[in-house]
Amino acid sequence: MERFESQRNIAIQCNLLQVSIEKKSIDLQTSDLEKIEKREKREKIEDFSNKKFERSEINLLEPIDVELKKCSLSNHPNSAPSLFDDSKKNIFDEVENFQVKLKKSSA
Repeated sequence: MERFESQRNIAIQCNLLQVSIEKKSIDLQTSDLEKIEKREKREKIEDFSNKKFERSEINLLEPIDVELKKCSLSNHPNSAPSLFDDSKKNIFDEVENFQVKLKKSSA
């Protein structure tokens, strides 16, 4: 009877060890997958940050920027041909007048 119990205890311990080994194996596989995913994300970021734009790509962006500047200057009510013109004072006056109107309407 004692021999049977000792064999049973040994079998239980073997099963517990097997379960423990399998759990550690799964944990290692999971951590390996997480490490691989993190490394892939880091590599993608590094690839993008290290990417050198070709000259043609830069030249394609340049005309768009110039056109946007032209549109924003020509559509502005106080646009002036020179950056050093006094038209900026007019903008500040308009903002101040608008603030005064807001205060009067809220009062």
